Amino acid sequence: SQIQRAILRLLETNDFPSFIKILSKEFKDILNIEHVSLILETNAANENITLLKSLNPVTIIVAENTIKEYLAITGHSISQHVALRTDIDLLHKFYENNSHKILSEALLNLNFDNSNVSGLLILGSKNKAKFAAGQGTELLTFFAQVFERIIARWLT
Repeated sequence: SQIQRAILRLLETNDFPSFIKILSKEFKDILNIEHVSLILETNAANENITLLKSLNPVTIIVAENTIKEYLAITGHSISQHVALRTDIDLLHKFYENNSHKILSEALLNLNFDNSNVSGLLILGSKNKAKFAAGQGTELLTFFAQVFERIIARWLT
């Protein structure tokens, strides 16, 4: 499946720039999606967070509580690991570098234990049925957990 291929590709990375390169360039093809954003919020200085600022458009660094506020606007909570929705606000800053009409998104809430960083991975598709409420989220939840563990190596 696409999720397993994406996980295997991420596991092949051995440094942070390679990880971000795969996320920004290969993920869309592997997952057959049009948009990927890695949202990170932190109040602490971190060398890799600083590096991320130069690797946009995939990564967006935001102030504390921005993710919680975004999830609240979408009708979801920070306690949900994965949320699927089809009512997308393409004017939101999380989509500012997007050139496609996104009709559905998967919001993967990322929790990095022992870190001052929290995150949200947004996967967007022009296919309205790709990420719709009522679909199973078990595989995306597993993907989010693997993603957390991989990226946590460089954030802690």
